Amino acid sequence: MTTIDDEIDGIKAYIPRLRIARWPKRFKSVPIEKYDGQTNPREWLQLYSTAIRSAGGDSYVMVNYLPVCLDPAVRIWLTSLSEESITSWGDHWICLMIFPKEGYLLALDSLDFNKKLYNDILEVIDW
Repeated sequence: MTTIDDEIDGIKAYIPRLRIARWPKRFKSVPIEKYDGQTNPREWLQLYSTAIRSAGGDSYVMVNYLPVCLDPAVRIWLTSLSEESITSWGDHWICLMIFPKEGYLLALDSLDFNKKLYNDILEVIDW
C-alpha cells in the first residue's frame, strides 16, 4: 500500500490522491530546462510531459515531479497555493510574469480568476 506523509510529501496544494505517485523503477527524467516564466507555458508543458512520459512516468509522476523542474521564483507560486486546491493535472494553470524594472505584473490564468486573488502571491514574493 502506498501512503504519504502529510508533513513532508508533496505539494500541499495537491489533493492527497495526486501526491501518491508510483515511480517507475530507476526513474530518471530527460534533462529539461527549468520553467522560469519566460518560456511559452504551453510549449514548455508539452516538452515536460514528453520528457516524463519518455522516462516511463504517468500523469501522477508529472504532477509530483513538476516542482523539481520549476525555477525557484515560479515554485514559490505553486507552494503558496491553498491546500488541496489542485485536483488534477489539467486542473488549472497560472503564469505570472513579473517585470520589476517596469513595475508591473502580467498574470495569465486558465480559469480567468479575479486578479485581486494574486495579492497573496505577491505578498509571498515580497512584490
